[in-house]
Amino acid sequence: MADRIIKGDSGNDVVIQNNTGSKKIEVTNSGDVEVTGDVKTTTVKSTNLKANDGTASLVVADSTGEVTSSGGLKATNIKTTNLKANDGTAGLSIADSTGRVTITESNPVITLGSNTSFPSGHVIKTEMFVSSAANSTESSGSFTNSGITSGSFSHGSGNKILIIANCQIKSDGEGFVFKVNGATSSPDMEFYNAASTVMIHPTASYMFLDSPSGTSTTYTIQFRRNSSGEATFYNTVSKLILMEIEA
Repeated sequence: MADRIIKGDSGNDVVIQNNTGSKKIEVTNSGDVEVTGDVKTTTVKSTNLKANDGTASLVVADSTGEVTSSGGLKATNIKTTNLKANDGTAGLSIADSTGRVTITESNPVITLGSNTSFPSGHVIKTEMFVSSAANSTESSGSFTNSGITSGSFSHGSGNKILIIANCQIKSDGEGFVFKVNGATSSPDMEFYNAASTVMIHPTASYMFLDSPSGTSTTYTIQFRRNSSGEATFYNTVSKLILMEIEA
């Protein structure tokens, strides 16, 4: 069966339109096909789908059916089960009903930004503070600072701070007392030596869950003698650990 050819006069376009002229198919003299109105079809076969200005495009591979975009891809909703890397090896699998995302790479590297939200009770930061200062002493019975302090420790508003202090303190009188200054309602830890002889406690420990206000708190280990003698705080072997816990 022979083809029937419709073509315009030299230099003119060919236009097929509806009665009102609001919808039309136009074959320009340069060879472009322009459609005014919606295109409804079951199957569209193409290697390249280009933008109106011809700069960006979607390229559809013949054998694999993979679609490559030469520009950005913008969409309100994208429905898919798998999002894969460019080489097709690693990807994200999205469960249909639950929306759970599974990373198919065996050892992925995931970087979380500062705006990441963690569940309540999750430890989001841990820092340890030590000191190289010489030993600190106290003989008046008043709390004095050791050499160990956190400085300005930043934390989220409303979050808890778990305070852990491990200290080595010597007393040549009736023991010693220490605490972590900066904590709200911080308890005093008292070690009493009834014999009034030299006592070195290598593992004097302290643990307290603090509820600070604001977004920054300074924690400092303080100590004093008990009721007599002198207390010595060994800065270089003592430690302060702070753990921020999501509220």
